[in-house]
Amino acid sequence: MKVFGVNYGNRFVPEDWMFKSGPDNSDELLFRGCSPICGDPNNENRKCLACLPQNEFEDRYLSWLDQHIKDTDFEQMATMGVNVVRVPCGYWNWVTYPDGSTPDGVHPDRMRVLQTIKPERYKPYFDRVFDSAKKHGIKILLDLHALPGSQNGEMHSGLTAPHAQFNTDWNKKKAVEAVEQMAKYCRKRIDTLYGLQVINEPNGYGKKVDPHVFLDQYYKAAIKSARKHLPKDIPIIVFEWTYNFKKWKNDRFPYDKYGNVIWDTHIYHLNPGDPSVIFIQDKYWEDLCAIKSFHENQSGGVMVGEWSLAGPTWSKEKNEKFVQWIVWSFMERCHGCIFWNWDCDITEWSFQKCATNIDWKNVPKPI
Repeated sequence: MKVFGVNYGNRFVPEDWMFKSGPDNSDELLFRGCSPICGDPNNENRKCLACLPQNEFEDRYLSWLDQHIKDTDFEQMATMGVNVVRVPCGYWNWVTYPDGSTPDGVHPDRMRVLQTIKPERYKPYFDRVFDSAKKHGIKILLDLHALPGSQNGEMHSGLTAPHAQFNTDWNKKKAVEAVEQMAKYCRKRIDTLYGLQVINEPNGYGKKVDPHVFLDQYYKAAIKSARKHLPKDIPIIVFEWTYNFKKWKNDRFPYDKYGNVIWDTHIYHLNPGDPSVIFIQDKYWEDLCAIKSFHENQSGGVMVGEWSLAGPTWSKEKNEKFVQWIVWSFMERCHGCIFWNWDCDITEWSFQKCATNIDWKNVPKPI
């Protein structure tokens, strides 16, 4: 199956930049009165879910989910040729912590805010996602987007921190527990499941810390945990940036031992202005070559779990030309690609808004 998909982000893991105006304005609906916790590894002060006041967390967060999980979204996706929807979620949606404890890392008081609601309260919202997907003939890739302590220190992990702080045994144990809970849930939804992703964008550890060995251990444990409940043919998805593919040996997770393990990677080249399409294509070639090689050398292959049209400010004609090239280029070299995001104020980050000028369903795709 070739994947042509879209991310349903900014739901379970809200991001402060995506809805800044109109009736969905997150500054009014979700982050009202909130201040950033601290700078992230990029020295940016961003609002995140852990910023919410604890006494209003339940009301604000569940209201946000109620408002932004819509059957009509999936109906529209299906008309645009989408066959897989990646759904980011957080560890707090799946696991609890004993006796007021929290993940390891700075800002435990803020992490405790994320634990306000019991995981069973989120089940109806995941049910809505899977029910709508099934109704409209779409598969779900359930993505553990935010890991205990934060795997990158960025607001899309639910918590900002000066550096990534996932890499402790306690955090790994709870992440593996979250993966197993996700797998248990997905087992009951197997007919609508594309796969289960165990991490998103590990990054931000600094030059003195190489998380490779830790990630390798986590991936192995998470895959084995998921396989207790999911058959070998269902993809378990791990992550690596293209520039780090070389750190992994060929066929790191062979099918006979781990089942179908796919590697996710994300490709963004944010070049501002109005460069030529050829100039931007050149920026992608190194990634495309790396994807093709890694796809051929790992038994489960590769998929591009995030990409967008952000960066250049282009005409309708240039965007159409680029989309026709990049979608084919991704899908020809790996399992497929998933656009970030379904909706956003900024058109170039919104699959839905881009549809005004791009006929997504009829973009040429390899079979």
